[in-house]
Amino acid sequence: MNELQDETTGWDGDSTSLPMTPAVAEVQAGVGQLVMEHGEYVPLELLLAMNFLDYENYRSWREGRCRTLDDILSDESDDMRELLGTAGAWAAELGLEPEAMEFHGWWENAGAVLAASSDPALDRMLRIRFRRGREDEQTDLFLDTAPARAVTRLVDALAEGDAGKSWEELANLDRVHPGHRQRDNARKLVGALELPAPTDPRDGCHRMEMMEREWAPAASDLLGGRARDFLVPLWRSIGRALESEAFDPGYPERHASRAYREGTDWEGVRRSVLAVPDSGRCPEFLVRLAEACWRLRDRAGAVGTWFTLCDTAPDVFANLVDSPGFPDWTLKKAWRTALEREREPETAARWLLAWMLLEEPGLAGVLETRSGDDPSSCAFEAARSLLRHPEPDERGMALRSKLQAIHPGLLERFLEGR
Repeated sequence: MNELQDETTGWDGDSTSLPMTPAVAEVQAGVGQLVMEHGEYVPLELLLAMNFLDYENYRSWREGRCRTLDDILSDESDDMRELLGTAGAWAAELGLEPEAMEFHGWWENAGAVLAASSDPALDRMLRIRFRRGREDEQTDLFLDTAPARAVTRLVDALAEGDAGKSWEELANLDRVHPGHRQRDNARKLVGALELPAPTDPRDGCHRMEMMEREWAPAASDLLGGRARDFLVPLWRSIGRALESEAFDPGYPERHASRAYREGTDWEGVRRSVLAVPDSGRCPEFLVRLAEACWRLRDRAGAVGTWFTLCDTAPDVFANLVDSPGFPDWTLKKAWRTALEREREPETAARWLLAWMLLEEPGLAGVLETRSGDDPSSCAFEAARSLLRHPEPDERGMALRSKLQAIHPGLLERFLEGR
């Protein structure tokens, strides 16, 4: 781990010591989020959202560079099957109807029907999506029209990034439905595909403006849930163009790390953030770095960065940890416990590290020593020592007395855990 990352996280980088298996509530929330955004639950989308599947590997499978997802998912197979079982049960409880689906290849692999796994049972689990029930068969008849089919083919071509095929499908849409409302959106997106990759920061900034003003809104409107597949390559090209741009603290959004985040290039996010001197002083950078560490399955780096954010920008941290998409449920629970016991966000932020340690005692063997003589650092060290020696003997009682003198509420929480 490089020097800046050490300064930012204060962790030893042993991510294997920190479990990342999602809780049931987290899985249920993930299913609900997908249904809210796309009107359906698709297992592979949940695996992408919950960090079991990297988007780059997903694209490789779609484009035919790997036959199945088995090699990618094999290390997580037991946890993944449990996650999918929980998600399917929750989708059924929500009243969603299961429906078999197929995955098709992209680019040179276009038209191929893909197998998600060579294991028939797992493949079947991954190819059953859950959708809201159709209330009226007339809806199906209405959707099964020539314009609707033309739009579907146009969406497929755009999501696959095929400019030539997209022009063909747009021309077909013009024939069957002249003046269709999505025509202007489609023209903007095909035009974006035809542009050469940006080569310098000035061009990258201009493309980012185009992305925000035209391409992203048009993709959201026309492509819906497939907008990500269209936008990811464009965002990544913008990130590469911006990497040589000097960081301007007044415009943290005009930075490569932001483009890489939108493009789900988590290595790019981490690399571009850590390349900026004193990046740990910028809340936006800390938010991006923590998310990148989490996505890269470095939970130690993620949690350590969130603690740094809590110390340096507690308001930003509070808004982040309270957001529906915050991924670490143990940290979220520790924060809520701290708020309940401390009653004020400012004091909760000050003592959060100790509360987190009591919420997840396994961290005692992972976290580095805090050498400060401030009360929160002393409380953390006393709590860690107590977790390592919880017996009520002479030493244990002395440690309890020490924690009691610093923060009685923390000792009370420790005793509740016992």
